[in-house]
Amino acid sequence: MFYFCKFFLVLVVIIFTTKIFAFTWITPNGAHFPVAKVTLNVANNNCPNAGVTAAQLLALVHKVPTEFWNKVSTANLQLVKGIVTTASFSSFTDGASSAVLTQAIAQGAANTIIIGCSNKPSTTFSDGFTAAIGGISSATDVRGAVVLNDNDSTFANLTENQKVALLAHEIGHALGLGHSKDPVAVMYYSLGTKIQERLTRDDFDGLTSLYPHKSPGGCGSIAFVDHEKPPWNGLGSLILGAFLAPLLMNLVEKIKRRTTLRHG
Repeated sequence: MFYFCKFFLVLVVIIFTTKIFAFTWITPNGAHFPVAKVTLNVANNNCPNAGVTAAQLLALVHKVPTEFWNKVSTANLQLVKGIVTTASFSSFTDGASSAVLTQAIAQGAANTIIIGCSNKPSTTFSDGFTAAIGGISSATDVRGAVVLNDNDSTFANLTENQKVALLAHEIGHALGLGHSKDPVAVMYYSLGTKIQERLTRDDFDGLTSLYPHKSPGGCGSIAFVDHEKPPWNGLGSLILGAFLAPLLMNLVEKIKRRTTLRHG
């Protein structure tokens, strides 16, 4: 029984000091904006099937910084509310999502994310989730884009909270985040019918990994085995566990001796 207690204490230390990240990056090398302020702009074409005008879409987009990503105080990033620009998504050529995103990104400017809608989604949205796609360029002139599906009423049928959550999810992609394996995270691969009213710790960690505050006293890097499995802080946790385990076992030994003396 005594040795079981020792094993249990060591196991508890390892479990509670070990954290596995569920977030991913959208590219293996962690494409992200090189600046701390990124502006959210909207294309000027209306979205009749998606149920929003450009001005209404801008109003929804303006909710995203306040309600979602600007709450991440651990990240060196601020989303700036932009304007309806002169750009238009109405003349896109149909194609794979990467091709449509490339066309959308070309309509934007450096260090901005442009959001709009397209009625050319037959190939773009063939994966079954037909509301929107988002992405980021990894070129020197970094830009992001979000394209809503204006070929059907998927977006129009969502509640306002769901629309804002969906935009937050796609803007997350445009900031460089991939899908999370945490089912309650904003960056989870499917919004489904649930509403993410707030970011989770995994969303915080994901954004912070791409946009960390600069440390005045040290340097560091993040290495990925692959883009589906971000690194975890297991080494530091195991070191902490190795340090705490002997202290806990020593405490158990003292308790055991005291118990023996009392019964002696």
